Amino acid sequence: MSSALVRADRGLEAEVARVALSAILREAGITGASPHPAPMAPDRLVPRFLAAALYLRLVLDLGEPLEAAGSSVSRIQEGLDGLKGCLAPTVSAPTPPTPGDPEAWQGLAGWTWATGVLETMLARLRAASGSRHDRPTLP
Repeated sequence: MSSALVRADRGLEAEVARVALSAILREAGITGASPHPAPMAPDRLVPRFLAAALYLRLVLDLGEPLEAAGSSVSRIQEGLDGLKGCLAPTVSAPTPPTPGDPEAWQGLAGWTWATGVLETMLARLRAASGSRHDRPTLP
């Protein structure tokens, strides 16, 4: 599956980011002929993008083991849905205050903010997985 996504001039990570960004922008109504009536704020878009990218990357990394463990297509789909369900609550995690100035998004302030959002999401995922006795905790 990974080789089908990668173009000659790009790596797998770039393709994961491209697919995740495209899906999130489409969901937010930012792409297409008619714009979304109320565009999503960055503090909602960024966590959704990070969760989508994490999901896609995990699917690519775990695809073969999931396929081997799945007895049918529906079982594999259940596993993928379960993975998406585990990531869904992380999107609503509180985010650090956003950099106010649009120019700051391209600098250290933007990187620091996005890193803080991802750290918050991963901490929430770790806490959620630790509360389930039937699943291993994340490192």
